[in-house]
Amino acid sequence: MQESPPPKVMYTDRDCCGRQSIKSYFDAWPFLHVRLDSWHFMRRFPNGCTTDKHQLFGPFMARLSGCIFQIDQGDYSLLMKAKREELLKQGVPDPSDKDVTKHITSDEVGRHCKRATRGIKETTSLIKALIDSLDGERGK
Repeated sequence: MQESPPPKVMYTDRDCCGRQSIKSYFDAWPFLHVRLDSWHFMRRFPNGCTTDKHQLFGPFMARLSGCIFQIDQGDYSLLMKAKREELLKQGVPDPSDKDVTKHITSDEVGRHCKRATRGIKETTSLIKALIDSLDGERGK
């Protein structure tokens, strides 16, 4: 049986850096990069919030997710086609793209569409724009 090469990147939910990094457990793999996984990265943002009960908490987290992840457009097109057919069967005559999009739930998108991270530059730029949009008077 052929031995697999060691991984180059490991994603973790904690201890990705600093003195307590789990990288210290993998000294035999000197080229291993330990990174915080995307979901746990995103969940660290609300630590600066006063409460998750704030009326903008949900919309902020949804927009933050959109800054980090992008939906596969091929999958989304297929979902749109399926939802359009569903609306036609329900008697909605010639639904527009806007009508179809309005009837697609986030749960359906999560179930039927692949997601990928956007990359460092685009994610950083989008998160900065999100924070700027809620900063100062604009955030009231």
